[in-house]
Amino acid sequence: MLWFIIRTLIVGLLAGYAAAKLNHMDTSDWKKNLLLGVAGSFLGGFLGTLIGIKSINIIGSVLISITGACLVIWLARKIG
Repeated sequence: MLWFIIRTLIVGLLAGYAAAKLNHMDTSDWKKNLLLGVAGSFLGGFLGTLIGIKSINIIGSVLISITGACLVIWLARKIG
């Protein structure tokens, strides 16, 4: 259980940073990157499950999380 939480935070931080860089956002705020990455991880995992994509390793988790975080950024820009 503890390993899952640590892995989620690490993947979320990496994904948030990468998604912010891809979308030309400020990457100096690690808390914002972490929140963005964790939200993207959940969204990417949910959408991946719906279309039949499942990650079995850390690299796949990061890629799905980056995709989800980019979607979160896109949605946030469209809404607000």
